[in-house]
Amino acid sequence: MAWNWLHSPEAIVMRAQAEGRSVTYKLDEPLDLQGPQYQGVLKEIGTPDGYWPDVVWEETLTGDVVANPYIVKGAKGPFDWQSNNNNQYWGDYLSGNMTLQEVLDLVQTNWEESYEGLPA
Repeated sequence: MAWNWLHSPEAIVMRAQAEGRSVTYKLDEPLDLQGPQYQGVLKEIGTPDGYWPDVVWEETLTGDVVANPYIVKGAKGPFDWQSNNNNQYWGDYLSGNMTLQEVLDLVQTNWEESYEGLPA
């Protein structure tokens, strides 16, 4: 029942506003999101007069979803969500204790340690 509500028209505007993202399907009533992420970035995507008129929304599976069948049992994953260590290195980056390249290198190492047998 909760799953049905989460994807119901009543919850769409609330979720889109809270998550700062647009929806990928047409609603009966126009969606008027006021959040800063939507106003500053998302509404410009694919808009003829916007900043990125030639960008289109990709609605296929994300890389992590496609790679999930290959994850090593007990692996932390690229962003180390399971142990919540991702907060530590993003915090280190935002406070200037790590460079962006160091964070990206860490994520790459986590990726390589977390998956086995990925197709080329």
